[in-house]
Amino acid sequence: MGSFRKSAHRHFCKRVRERIGDSVDPQQLWDACRYGVDHLPNDLLEFVTRTSRTGRRLWRLNLKAGTFFLIYDHEIDCPITVLDPNATDRPFNRNTVKPQGKLTLDLREIQ
Repeated sequence: MGSFRKSAHRHFCKRVRERIGDSVDPQQLWDACRYGVDHLPNDLLEFVTRTSRTGRRLWRLNLKAGTFFLIYDHEIDCPITVLDPNATDRPFNRNTVKPQGKLTLDLREIQ
């Protein structure tokens, strides 16, 4: 695993524990997301939009624990983070992403 992918993995696992909780194993979700992106369509992931020109994409993540969003970097082929569209404990604008060439997208509105 490359050094950027290792740090992305640590970050992803931390955010899964914080934002989804103990009901989901971060490593299993990491593996499922990597597999799911390569085997579409599936029940786990649904494409939402591009967030950068360099390969980051926003995916809707359908889990038993609820609906979350996944930022996936297709250039290095790994998940970066999970976002909870209903979070109220994060700093201002953390419920939004800015798709490539578009206005800011509020995750609460696209659930």
